[in-house]
Amino acid sequence: MLSDPEKFPIILLSFLVFLVLLVPGVHAARLEEGSGEDVIQEEMTLHYFYMHGCPACSTQERFLEERGIFLKEDGRYLEEVQPEDYPYLTVKTYDVYEPGTDQVLRDLAERYGHEDVRMVTPTTFLDGELFQGFDENKGERMMGIIEGEDVEDDGMIEVPFFGRIHPEDLPLPLLAFALGSVDGMNVCSIGALVMVLMIVLSFDNRKKIFFYGFLFILTVVLIYGLIIFTWYHILEAVMKHLGILQYVIGAAGIIGGAVFFKQFIEFYRHGPNCEYSQAGFVTKARIKVKESFEGKQAGPIALIGSVILFAAVVTLIELPCSAALPLAFSGVLVDAQLVGLTYVFYIGLYLFFYMLIELVIFTGAVITKEIWFGSGKFVTWVTLIGALILFFLGISYLFGIGIA
Repeated sequence: MLSDPEKFPIILLSFLVFLVLLVPGVHAARLEEGSGEDVIQEEMTLHYFYMHGCPACSTQERFLEERGIFLKEDGRYLEEVQPEDYPYLTVKTYDVYEPGTDQVLRDLAERYGHEDVRMVTPTTFLDGELFQGFDENKGERMMGIIEGEDVEDDGMIEVPFFGRIHPEDLPLPLLAFALGSVDGMNVCSIGALVMVLMIVLSFDNRKKIFFYGFLFILTVVLIYGLIIFTWYHILEAVMKHLGILQYVIGAAGIIGGAVFFKQFIEFYRHGPNCEYSQAGFVTKARIKVKESFEGKQAGPIALIGSVILFAAVVTLIELPCSAALPLAFSGVLVDAQLVGLTYVFYIGLYLFFYMLIELVIFTGAVITKEIWFGSGKFVTWVTLIGALILFFLGISYLFGIGIA
């Protein structure tokens, strides 16, 4: 019994305050000590933009389904899903071909503070984070957000027959070296440079040899570079959006490999030869260059114009012979989903190796005033290497070897 009844209200009030302060603390402690099912998660929404037939979309959907997040029922997409295992998560799906989907994408990008978001598939907004394309690392990061865990981006990408690599690691530069070098062993372009240098050597002036030789190489690089950049953006904007990128790259590899193998057989039997050397446009451009340099009245503008015209004609005419190499390389860069302008570096690297042999011939001509080029057998066997690389690349993409 209480010795002083008047103190009972004070004691009761103190006890109630104690309970108010203690119980939430005990409950919180139990949540921390309990299983993950006791952890209270905030409501979040996953916005998923897909396209029928998109291989990367199918890969992401399988990844989510294996973790209890189903986006389809009886093969049809559900517009809104609330997974049983994640009751705090709402998944909304959007067909990119449905009217108004592009506006939804822009609204979400603006809401979450993402600029210059293009419509590629798959595109996923999750708790304010943006994911475009899909690989295993992106999937793990998504699940980390959903389950309240911190999963860092390791920066890895998936490259066919190289597996998972980091863009700064060796394989992509190695691919640029291999494809660019094979592409550079083009007898048409090399033959055109040699012809220009032979004409310019008649000046017996290193400055003129350097200027006109470098002008030829620069023109080839600019035109060829513009073609590769165009292919990259077409593949990124159209082929990837249509979900047929892997088939385009695979076809380019197989068809290009067949073309290069046919060239190898011809070179092996008869020696390297440019089949377009007698084409009408090439012949006219060659005559124009020769007449410009031999004409005593031709001024610098006429000489510069003739060299640029000749380089442009040769580059465009011989393009069908080797188009598969830069096309396949552009496709690999698109498929790698490189961040920002990283693709510009790799295209520049490809162009460097593409022009390397001509730079060597050009440098030798400037220094020694003589033209040197190795044995035709070297070009022949490099052509075979190019065929094998293209076949391997094509098979890798068509049959999914090393592709996530």
